[in-house]
Amino acid sequence: MKKGFCQRLTARYRAVLEGCVLSALAAWCFTAALLKILTVGIFGDFTALAPFAAGDFRLFPLLFTLGLLLCLITRNLAERRGKTPPATALTRLLCGCFGGYCAITLPACPDPFYWLALCGLWALLLAFVWQKRGAKPFALTRKKSVLLGGLLALAFVLLVGGTGTLRYLTFRAPNFDFGIFAQLFEGLRRTGLPVTTCERDRLLSHFAVHLSPILYALLPAYMAFPSPVTLQVAQAVILASAAVPMALLCRDRGFSPVKTALFTGIALFHPAVTGGTEYDFHENCFLLPLLLWLFLCAERKKYLPAVAVAAAVLAVKEDAAVYVAFFALFLLLDRRQPAPGAGLLALSLAWFLLSVKLLTRYGEGVMSSRYDNFIAADGGLWEAVQNALRNPAYALTQLFAEADGGHEGKLRYALQLLVPLGFLPLCARRPSRLLLLLPTALVNLLTLYRYQYEIGFQYSFGSVAFLLYLSVLNAAEMKPATARLAVSAAAAACLLFSWQHTLPRLVEHITVYAVNREAYAAMETALRAVPAEEAVACTTGLVAHLARHQTLYETFYHDPAGEPVDRVIFDASTREEEIAPYAAAGYRLTETVPAGSRPLLLVYARGPKTQSPPPGS
Repeated sequence: MKKGFCQRLTARYRAVLEGCVLSALAAWCFTAALLKILTVGIFGDFTALAPFAAGDFRLFPLLFTLGLLLCLITRNLAERRGKTPPATALTRLLCGCFGGYCAITLPACPDPFYWLALCGLWALLLAFVWQKRGAKPFALTRKKSVLLGGLLALAFVLLVGGTGTLRYLTFRAPNFDFGIFAQLFEGLRRTGLPVTTCERDRLLSHFAVHLSPILYALLPAYMAFPSPVTLQVAQAVILASAAVPMALLCRDRGFSPVKTALFTGIALFHPAVTGGTEYDFHENCFLLPLLLWLFLCAERKKYLPAVAVAAAVLAVKEDAAVYVAFFALFLLLDRRQPAPGAGLLALSLAWFLLSVKLLTRYGEGVMSSRYDNFIAADGGLWEAVQNALRNPAYALTQLFAEADGGHEGKLRYALQLLVPLGFLPLCARRPSRLLLLLPTALVNLLTLYRYQYEIGFQYSFGSVAFLLYLSVLNAAEMKPATARLAVSAAAAACLLFSWQHTLPRLVEHITVYAVNREAYAAMETALRAVPAEEAVACTTGLVAHLARHQTLYETFYHDPAGEPVDRVIFDASTREEEIAPYAAAGYRLTETVPAGSRPLLLVYARGPKTQSPPPGS
């Protein structure tokens, strides 16, 4: 009797203490959020301490008391209704207050390490919610899971496709690489050949730079809607289609509808996926869905479809053979499937050797310069491979080495890859599964070419497909509670990244376009009036808008004293030192496109001056 009384007293004490801690934390988050709003506004910069130091600190205890009162009301309502335990109600209130504070501070702080810090705090909070409180996942049937996945895919298309479209409409999509693809598809539409002039400042097939026959798959859509906007929307749709194989992989592993929906959201809103679209359309976008389909076909032992999908992966680019080869090794060493593994390995090696030979003999060569840190003299890619094999210790030193001697960039990149996956890729039970980490190491980390280890470029689409697949494999072997926690924390990290990084970009583009819509319309009208048969040189943001011209150069790379052009078009923000070489080569200002008293475009041509430069040009 005495022991039972002590146990009840201890449980009561723990419940009271837990309620006090939850109430204090919720009240603190509530207070901090209100103080931030009152001091610098909803999305104002909170990193400057001066406005907070100038405020009256007596407001803090007043707002904190108000927060505690809110917690008390929440607890009493939960007790009266009897449907929700008071501790669970306080936990939900804490999540709401903390989520609100994250929502108003993340857009004001682009620092990725702040995002990482919030991810860690959310992981701790979710650990308490899922494990300590014994909370159950919300009810979700398979049909509702499919519906939720579809809604997530639609949201992704609107977010990514809308951002890309507005980048084009606001003249922010540069020549590298969007202008190149815009002119390339115009060439495909007219002649069926992927010819460009703006990629290497001369008439050249894009396949002399990268072997990407997969681009022909988009030609029907472009023929139906011949506009650069089609490419931006198509990229969003292609990436969103990855939700289908991702959901099927999860279902085949016996995941619940909730966990399947969470994994689908992670596959769509992972920083490497949304961030990889920051510089517009790129053929690498095909890698994510195609690789996931390849994994699914192999999981289901559908080997003929797997070969067809592997061929499609190889058609993306010459270096896509790396992904197929590593997956083939995974089938050989982990899955003990010698026939399909050896077949895919042979296919990938044959394509890679053929690609290297074609690019070397008929094209611009393989971009081995991105691995110059493995090339001692004037050797090429083969020397880099030899040095990596002969000196593995050196290769390990290059995993996190950067050109400037630091390590911060690659460490940040690794965290941005792994945190939104709850570090699940590292939780492999069998060492052979770590083969799936090697594409990330080879493609993104061993190079000193900084764009390959930056989350805002397109070089992570293939690597993140392997990491997603590895996460699914590892989560399927975990205890359900542990896997549920890891996947929930990962989904929260993806949501936080989108809120901090991707959604503000869309809002910014919408605002800029709304404010300057008339100016952009005037620029577009003026550029469309330029005869398509004329040879044109223009600044980087104008290239995609002039893609219908067969002869088109970017002024930054074009030699003014070389092959003459009919017109040179500068946007008004062009620096004088970029205009001067054309003026020295005999080009004179012939036309301006104004917006009120402000020039938008400056048009130069050879011949006598017909118009004085406007003030401030």
